[in-house]
Formats: sequence, structure tokens, C-alpha cells
Amino acid sequence: MTTYKVEDLFQDDPNDANNVIFTIPEEICEEIGLRPGDTIEWETDNGSLVFRKKEQTREEYEEMRAQKILDNPGFEVE
Repeated sequence: MTTYKVEDLFQDDPNDANNVIFTIPEEICEEIGLRPGDTIEWETDNGSLVFRKKEQTREEYEEMRAQKILDNPGFEVE
């Protein structure tokens, strides 16, 4: 199990005081194969945050390609 400090993962959103930005560490993205544009599912389990990559349908993939999200290296998941 890997542990992180809250302040290393969550930052206040400078554009919206009611939200935070959650940064998934690069080593975790690599380990589970996350890429910009991927969708994640998450849940809480006895005080733990559990997330996993959601498998995309072909329709979702084509929609993202049409929006050029997959080709934009600056895309950020919020």
C-alpha cells in the first residue's frame, strides 16, 4: 500500500472555492494504465478512497476522439 499526505493530492481550485483539484500521482497512473481522457470510478470503503480505471465503450472512445481530448496532452481531469 502506498500512502500520501492530503496536501500532496488535493489543492484548492483557484477558480472555484467550492471545489478542489485531485492530482493522481504519476506512478499510480502508470501502474494502472491511466492516460489523459480516461474515466475513473471511485468509492469509499471503511475510510479509504478506492478508485479504478473505468473501461470505455467504443462510443465513449469515439466521442472523445471527436472532441480531440485524447490528442490534447494538456488535458486535465477535474
